[in-house]
Amino acid sequence: MTDAAVVRTAGRLPAEVTSFVGRRRELAETRRLLEGARLVTLLGPGGVGKTRLALRVAREARRSFPGGVCFVDLAAVRGPGVLAQAVADALDLRDQSTRPPVEVLTGHLADRRLLLVFDTCEHMLDECAILVEVLLRAGPEVRVLATSRQALDVPGEHTLPVAPLDGEGGTGEAVTLFAERAAAALPGFAVTPDNRPDVERLCRRLEGIPLAIELAAVRLRALPLDHIVARLGDRFLLTGERRTSQSRHQTLRDAIDWSHGLCAPAERAAWARLSVFPDGCDLAAAEAVCAGDDLPAGRVTDVVAGLVDKSVLTRADGRYRMLDTLREYGAGLLAERGETGTALARFRGHYLAAADRLAAGLPTAAQPEWFAWTVRESPTLRVLLDRMIDDGDADGALRLLARLTPVWFALGRLREARLWGDRALAAAGGDPGERFRVLALNALVALHQDDRDAERALLERAAAVASGPADAAYLAQLRGTDELLGGDVAAAARLLTEAVAEHHEHGNGDVMALSARLYLAGARLVNGDLAGALDTVQELVDLCRAAGERWCLSHALWTRGGVRMFLGETAEAEADLAEGLRLAVSLDARVALISNLEALAMVAVRTAEFGRAARLFAAAHVLREAQGLSVMAGAFEALLEADLAQVRQELGERAFADAWAAGLAMTDAERVACALREDAPAPRAPAPAPGRLTRREREIAELVAEGLSNREIAARLVISKRTVDSHLEHILGKLGFASRTQVAAWVTRQGR
Repeated sequence: MTDAAVVRTAGRLPAEVTSFVGRRRELAETRRLLEGARLVTLLGPGGVGKTRLALRVAREARRSFPGGVCFVDLAAVRGPGVLAQAVADALDLRDQSTRPPVEVLTGHLADRRLLLVFDTCEHMLDECAILVEVLLRAGPEVRVLATSRQALDVPGEHTLPVAPLDGEGGTGEAVTLFAERAAAALPGFAVTPDNRPDVERLCRRLEGIPLAIELAAVRLRALPLDHIVARLGDRFLLTGERRTSQSRHQTLRDAIDWSHGLCAPAERAAWARLSVFPDGCDLAAAEAVCAGDDLPAGRVTDVVAGLVDKSVLTRADGRYRMLDTLREYGAGLLAERGETGTALARFRGHYLAAADRLAAGLPTAAQPEWFAWTVRESPTLRVLLDRMIDDGDADGALRLLARLTPVWFALGRLREARLWGDRALAAAGGDPGERFRVLALNALVALHQDDRDAERALLERAAAVASGPADAAYLAQLRGTDELLGGDVAAAARLLTEAVAEHHEHGNGDVMALSARLYLAGARLVNGDLAGALDTVQELVDLCRAAGERWCLSHALWTRGGVRMFLGETAEAEADLAEGLRLAVSLDARVALISNLEALAMVAVRTAEFGRAARLFAAAHVLREAQGLSVMAGAFEALLEADLAQVRQELGERAFADAWAAGLAMTDAERVACALREDAPAPRAPAPAPGRLTRREREIAELVAEGLSNREIAARLVISKRTVDSHLEHILGKLGFASRTQVAAWVTRQGR
């Protein structure tokens, strides 16, 4: 039951692909600690099963945390400023503003009862300790379950050492683990009275360390049990058998050494070379890094399959991963072989080549695959960027960023784009053309963060390194967009018309060049030139459809839908906006999704569907709050506010409040289904009848609405804080809410 048996999915609890064995005492003790402590850290060496234990506890505790349980995998997190962003990613927070990530996190967690699982903290111990303390202070109802080889040393931390299975002397759980893994490796294997002494002897030799036991179990495919016991016993006798807790690092090392020694030479080479991947890889990446004179590319697939068979690698969703302990071992082998530099160079070359293919494929029908690739490879790309910047590899960092930033921009990951762009641009050197592209893209990102001073400074720097008329087209586009968002629509239309013509003349066909028509159509629309706006956006729709591009198309359909709405063509407008929404959902492009939801709400106002409009406005509001202020809709803010005021007036305060609350309570699927008029569960009533709460629960809910913390409520009612915690859990569960804010809003509505 080691960490190797986990398939990781950022944010959500990873799936367990093998059975969980034993640990009843540790499970009970961890649950007990979490009831009273806000930070519990599971301590132990690599391979002892800390992650599996944490995941099982978290899975069983989900009902106690209405705000959710979030898994934060820190194994591939490196570099300054990345930790908070990694936590935000796990929570699916894509705030676009210039607020520091920690501020976004604290705001999000302030009123949520939520469990954060911080996995593998030891390599960023100080950074984790600081962030955890900040988050716990900001969120009174937040709890953290961490795994680490060392304690975080945060005030209030409770630690629980995770021992090998059965502790000293026993073998019951260890034997069970060996039996289950051995049966998976060799169908038909079972522990019998005849072979049980050998199994127990092996488990004692391996001191009950789960990873060591699993590595031994898979050897049954090649060796009989008694041979495994004899060979492993001989190996340990050479190094001296140890029986103290301090020996377990060496015991695990011996077991890994033994497993490595039984690998074929090609498997050993691949094990070492694959250690450069911080978050696993696909087969193409494995071939790029592993292939060499001693390992032809055509053999890599078979060699990787052999490492999967030996439990050195795990495979899930077409991706191969290596447990941290085994990767550390592999990195040591790589250094011993003198291949670290070569493997890292191949690693760099593979991802730069992939990024070049991304740039070529982004404005085509391959766009969704490249969006998914960027998200999937994000942990690895962050490590690579961090290494490039630290090593002074400006060429590599700028080249990679110039290709990744358009995807981050489309996905609403503006803060991450700025973080890496600012770091890379602070370094000297690099190809001038790549530097221009990163400066221009960083200026675009800053503009959409409403950071106008930074945007104009970046634009000046871009102009200083621009070379030729192709670059001038991007500068004209950025200046025109700046004027549009600044309110000078005439200047914006002039500059954007110039940019569109120059992009066409010089063959600029990337996504940024395509979007120039989007901004030009917006400028003409704001200026009242509906016919000109419609012609411009129609050109963009045609270009996108011909190329198979989706992201610009989703925004183009939003713009065309808006023009048609102003022309009174509400049915055509709704059709455009619905298609744009579907495209945005397929790409997980949040800004496009929000914009289309808001526009569909505005269409509903014009068709006098005021309840539907209120629900859609509320659904978009939830997403905009999570996303941060989006200046994409800045020019239409006044119109949106006017429509919202009309909806409130038409419905009346009580009906508006109910419709708004129903919109807030929608799930992601319900929001989209409502917007598309598709069958879906009816919008959930935001609250049941008041009688569903007991008198004490109602009393506590009213004090929550007054803004009191659980501790303050306990003092007011002269009861224990734990009793208040329990009552609040029941209140959240009964009302179907995830936060104190929703409880407060419900109390306010009930009081009218």
